[in-house]
Amino acid sequence: MPNTDPWPDALADFLSWFDTFTTKLAVHGPALGISAARIAQARAEYVWLFFAASDTANAEAEWHERVEWRDAFFEEPVGTPLGTYPTNNTVSLPAGVPPPAGVLARLRDTVQQCKHSPAFTEPIGAEMGILTPPAPPKPPVPSPKATPGENSHVLIDCPLQGWDASEIESKRGNGGWELLAVCLKRKYTDTRAPLVAGQPEVREYRMRFRDGDTAQEQYSAVVRVTTRP
Repeated sequence: MPNTDPWPDALADFLSWFDTFTTKLAVHGPALGISAARIAQARAEYVWLFFAASDTANAEAEWHERVEWRDAFFEEPVGTPLGTYPTNNTVSLPAGVPPPAGVLARLRDTVQQCKHSPAFTEPIGAEMGILTPPAPPKPPVPSPKATPGENSHVLIDCPLQGWDASEIESKRGNGGWELLAVCLKRKYTDTRAPLVAGQPEVREYRMRFRDGDTAQEQYSAVVRVTTRP
């Protein structure tokens, strides 16, 4: 499912967002009804999360350096310079005690409290980075895949990607395009018997999305598949 939170998914991007948010929360939070204790806690959450992310990245780098030193010591020819064995960086913990677990849950509550405040405005929301991002645009054209199965069945897979339904049209033999199904889900199995019993046949499929009962004008590229009896 798409992310409906106002912050990015990737941790590095989230930390950049969280830094800005907690900085602006100190400015706008009191007017939005956020307590001083919560403002301080949110900033501590950022500080500790940034520390933990940085420290684990350093630890991973040091681990790889240790592996390289060990392998060189064990496997390289006599006389290969090893250099100094990698040692741990000195870890300096942030001041104070880390906040309890549940950063995201508290963050969601704080964002909602800000947005529901009578003092909240769109400019404040933009400055804090908490305006809900718009839903991504729906692709106008489906991208179906067709896979032959046993008994001349064909599985058609096409995500709806935000549309209400999709139409599947098919043709085979010398026939023209005919409506095969209106799908409310991403997968549909064409279970028609072959035109000639026991023989493989070429089937062609094309699709278009529906917005309610209104079919879109653009069809997908034609997908062609040979059935297996």
